[in-house]
Amino acid sequence: MHWLLANKPPPASVGKLSREVVVMTNYGDIFLLSYCGGETDGCWQRPARFNKGEKVEYWTDKPDYNPAGDVQDLL
Repeated sequence: MHWLLANKPPPASVGKLSREVVVMTNYGDIFLLSYCGGETDGCWQRPARFNKGEKVEYWTDKPDYNPAGDVQDLL
């Protein structure tokens, strides 16, 4: 698994959500979230379960995501 910095989010059109990805917050919590694209900057979804001051630090694709569209057998 390759983790990317939150300031280099997955692609998302303006006003649209990206594909769902695995994120790690500055508190070490793991969530499945999307990134919302903006004109200049977008933002990560902010679930109600986030604690005060919690923010996305890293993200990676979900383990079963394959940009080529091939089906992967994860068993």
